[in-house]
Amino acid sequence: MGTTFLRGWVLVLALVVVPGWTQAGAAQREVAGAPASASPRLVVGSKISSLPKGWPLVVTVGLAHPSLFEANAQASAAGDIVMEAPEGGWDRLLTVEVFLRKNRVSSLVHWPLHKVGSSPSPVKLTAAAPYALLYSLVLSAEETAQLASGMYFIIAKLDATPGAADKSWKGVQGSDHVLRLTEKSDGLPANQDCGFVLNSYDYLYAMGRNKEALRIIDDVLPKAPVGTAAGCFAKRAALAEEEGDLTLARDLFCKAADDSFVAIITLEKARKDGEQAPFYSSFPFSEDCSRLTEVVGPQPKDKRP
Repeated sequence: MGTTFLRGWVLVLALVVVPGWTQAGAAQREVAGAPASASPRLVVGSKISSLPKGWPLVVTVGLAHPSLFEANAQASAAGDIVMEAPEGGWDRLLTVEVFLRKNRVSSLVHWPLHKVGSSPSPVKLTAAAPYALLYSLVLSAEETAQLASGMYFIIAKLDATPGAADKSWKGVQGSDHVLRLTEKSDGLPANQDCGFVLNSYDYLYAMGRNKEALRIIDDVLPKAPVGTAAGCFAKRAALAEEEGDLTLARDLFCKAADDSFVAIITLEKARKDGEQAPFYSSFPFSEDCSRLTEVVGPQPKDKRP
């Protein structure tokens, strides 16, 4: 498997393990006297870093507690963070802009982004509940088909200095996401790529087409190449657990753990072959597999890999 697959798998894995994970670090400025550990992180991101034209796009904008990004010893020192949108909503504090990077020059472009989803207010971020989605910005498949191919920077800025409520956190945060828009998929076929599938799930779900969203995940799981679908197995497992089907959730989390094991072995081999690859000291999703196995019992032998 090549570098394109490795990067894609790491991106999907990170998005499942860490809600609202984004590629690039947030540029930020702290209010005088406020400790860095008490500052929320603005997170703008997508399930994918490369999107073929003609596929829908979902960009999420949210706030995260610093415990998602810091070591446990540091995260434990960060207290709860409360943010409240002013009258008029989060749009008074948030801006999202898109830039096309070409020949080392970034140009502001207009995308017909549609805002969907309700924006909670106030938002309370804690170590136990570390992420809050403010809203999603979406483009339909027909709309991405009309865009120019190229490298885009989606840049969000939160300025809660002038308009925030009295008891709300005040400061400035920034976050960006890099998206490459291509004429066609440069890896797996898009309908077999877990990142594209999860992105399409998010789009359909955001548009209220929940049954279609579930079907697109169920369709890909039986035919996904081994070692490429851990994120999709884990997403379906989480949905099953939310619905109360703990047996199905156990089976799918265990499959996600097995699939991630195959992918990690591939990453290890790539490192030995000289390719850049991250190091994992534990296998993702194995804890969820073990947790639910303790609740509902082990898988029947005929269902084990």
